[in-house]
Amino acid sequence: MDLIDESGAFRDLFEQSLKVGDFRLIYVHIDERNPDVTLGFELGRLPDRPPAEWVRKGFNASQFLFRFAQVTRLGIENWCGFSGAQEPHVTLSRDHAGLLQVMLAAGNETMSFHATTARLAEHRAFLASSSW
Repeated sequence: MDLIDESGAFRDLFEQSLKVGDFRLIYVHIDERNPDVTLGFELGRLPDRPPAEWVRKGFNASQFLFRFAQVTRLGIENWCGFSGAQEPHVTLSRDHAGLLQVMLAAGNETMSFHATTARLAEHRAFLASSSW
């Protein structure tokens, strides 16, 4: 996750670097008004340095929304919204020009795009069952 949120707001919540595989993709929004894509991820625990309010309320899981800006090369194939039983696999990398490359895949469903930047748009916590 070090490739995204250059502001450092996300990194400030964690002591150690996290991998994309530590999260579950739960939300995809393609903005038809702007060249942006928002991806939401869920973590089955709180961040290492959670806001005191989250601890006080007894929350045990968290969600993070990242807004990818200036999206180009958006490609979607066999899209059903990842409705199958298979968890989507998320890959983040940088291309030779420094753009973020994002690939979402589950079975034969894929979505890919390039973006100039990504930033933490929102984060929240909640009380989850132990089945996560």
